[in-house]
Amino acid sequence: MTMRSSVDHCGEELAQVPRRRARASALRRHRSRYLSFPVALTFTIVVLAWHTKAWVVLPDKRKQISKPLIYQSPQQTVDESSSISFTVPSPPKQPQQLGRFERLENVNRDQRHVIVEDWTRSSEFVPFQAAWDYQKHLLQGHLDRLQHNRHMAKQAKDQHVQDLSSFLSSPQVEQLDESSSLSLAGIDRILILEHTPVYTLGTASDPSYILQSSDDIDIVRMDRGGEVTYHGPGQVTVYPILDLRNYNQDIHWYMRSLEQVVLQACADFSKATIKNPSVNMTLAANAERDDDTTGVWMEGHKIAAVGIKCSRWITQHGVAINITPQSLAGFVGIVPCGLTGRKVGCLQQFVQTTSSSTDTEEGRGCQQEEITIRDFVPFLIAALEDVFQVTAIVDRTATGPQK
Repeated sequence: MTMRSSVDHCGEELAQVPRRRARASALRRHRSRYLSFPVALTFTIVVLAWHTKAWVVLPDKRKQISKPLIYQSPQQTVDESSSISFTVPSPPKQPQQLGRFERLENVNRDQRHVIVEDWTRSSEFVPFQAAWDYQKHLLQGHLDRLQHNRHMAKQAKDQHVQDLSSFLSSPQVEQLDESSSLSLAGIDRILILEHTPVYTLGTASDPSYILQSSDDIDIVRMDRGGEVTYHGPGQVTVYPILDLRNYNQDIHWYMRSLEQVVLQACADFSKATIKNPSVNMTLAANAERDDDTTGVWMEGHKIAAVGIKCSRWITQHGVAINITPQSLAGFVGIVPCGLTGRKVGCLQQFVQTTSSSTDTEEGRGCQQEEITIRDFVPFLIAALEDVFQVTAIVDRTATGPQK
């Protein structure tokens, strides 16, 4: 082959390249068109079969398909001559409450001293804002203690440094006999008090649950969880300011523990009044939990509400227990805790008077005894000691926060 013919042959080959590429592209499009058709046909058949399966499975009841389908629980029965029904088993009811109370183990209660400020010993009611500000002050003391511990651990490096404890030391316990506990920062405390009338709303509370407002009742939105509730005279409120690192770092356990305090205080109150002949009253109902809501109940009446906040495992707010009928006055203006149709009660409603032998002999009936907050607080403190496995050191000089 001459040089000229070789060049002509190469030119012809190069000229055919675009035509070959065009034919290959057309062939691919042709194949994809015919390959996609079976796939589309199969999908269409499946969809049609899905929509018409009732006609295939139940050919004798085609006219009944147009009637509304009835969904029901397994306990209900349906007349098959009138409609087609699909039975859907109802899901098991899940309780709203999470966690459970478990007693603390392997702790030495004698070395776990906490301060209890019982402001109910005075005759004054505490404004909510003043108590809230005091809680913030106590919280800051705990946060300063934790920061000090971290700083000392960083400075010491490999050396062991004793952390500042949230419990009272022995010298501090002796100091309380002579002076106030206000100078002791970062120590676990429990505040027990009565509020002036106030409606409190949680961070996400619905204001529509306040049905009617009053000039005599303050309204405060605060940093706890839960819906609107009422605090006022006749109700004892407990605010534990605790470092849960020394208890159980579990919020749900803590809420169940606050409920346990009320349950145990009510049970101990009934036992003690039965054993003491000089006290002729007891509780005629048992306090109990409700699987669907937090708090403590007696015969369908909510007697105690729980609402808390936890910052770096330091607790704020707590539990409120209705003691006397006076504590129920403000609940008529709200939907308590957002629970429509549920009742609120107090311990006095369930006080049962026991007859003494003298009254029986003389044929006289006993008047119903009235329970007071001062009657109930000692049982409340004892229950707090048992549930949280601490020893309560009552600050006798505490009179409440400065207003």
